[in-house]
Amino acid sequence: MTKQTVLITGASGFIGTELIARINKKYDIIGIDKTLHNDRDSSVLWYKADISDKKLLQDIFRKIEAKVSGKIDYVFHLAAYYDMTNKANRMYREINENGTRYLLENLIHFTVNNFVFVSSTVVFRPTIGNDKLNENSALSSFMHYGNSKIAGEKIITEYKEKLKATIFRLSAVYSKDCRSIPLANQIAFIWKRCFGYKILPGKGIGGISYIHIEDVLDAFEKSMLLAKEIPSGSIMILSEENLISNNELCGLVSREIYGKSMNFIHLPRWVVWLCIYTVSSFCSLTGRHYFFKPWMLKLTDKKYQFNIEKAKKTLKWQPKFQLEPYMATLINNMKTNTSKWFAANNMK
Repeated sequence: MTKQTVLITGASGFIGTELIARINKKYDIIGIDKTLHNDRDSSVLWYKADISDKKLLQDIFRKIEAKVSGKIDYVFHLAAYYDMTNKANRMYREINENGTRYLLENLIHFTVNNFVFVSSTVVFRPTIGNDKLNENSALSSFMHYGNSKIAGEKIITEYKEKLKATIFRLSAVYSKDCRSIPLANQIAFIWKRCFGYKILPGKGIGGISYIHIEDVLDAFEKSMLLAKEIPSGSIMILSEENLISNNELCGLVSREIYGKSMNFIHLPRWVVWLCIYTVSSFCSLTGRHYFFKPWMLKLTDKKYQFNIEKAKKTLKWQPKFQLEPYMATLINNMKTNTSKWFAANNMK
């Protein structure tokens, strides 16, 4: 291989696919994923593997070593287990923790310029008020996924002297087709006028932060170009700077869909909990999809908003997109090809 080599785990996923499309002309890419799609990029050297399978991963890295002669320039570890039930699942430990360790155990035998571990901003608990979380904020998640990412970060720090590593904590990532699970479901909820679509728990002042996939990829590329300058073990938050509250988000979505804002009804959290519990239980019994879960009400009037100055300074990076002005593009793309949009977001 004459170009620099980039290895990507979770290469068939949303971010992995977008990363490959961005860099495949500049780098030789090795992709690892437990699912290989028929339309995958043929220029990528693909390996089918579940990273929690220790022996299989060892076998794959022996094959990779023969291809690259002991050097993988950059690694992006995107593979992870995640679901929206927020229930305990052995997959969090097996993939997000053990799989990360198995990957590192193999990579320490290679020359690697930088290993990027893609974590999440749900390693934090949301705040009340206008305080912004930063890289030094206490790690404490009420989500099993978040706790598995905290464990993964700890594993990375164990290896940071043996392997140059950077940790990126990402907010909810969206694209022109949305692809953000919470955002897509909120849009679909209002679009379909589902039961309770005008109801908001609490005051509606809470919310989560987002980041556009192109801004994520910009940061990833910067991490490769500036790898020598970034200290091993560096942690950075990648997010948009401005949080959109639930009130603002729902108002924005309704204006773009229907041309006017709706009058949303604010109800106490316990009332909404009872509604969600009843509807989700009924849907489970009838085999229907209902995105909203009772545990999500822990976010009522709380905020995931972030100070991103460290990433801006370290990477010489600035988000180009903001969700509020971009919402018109998202909704227009949904209206233009609704079936394709819903399929891209794994919804009917």
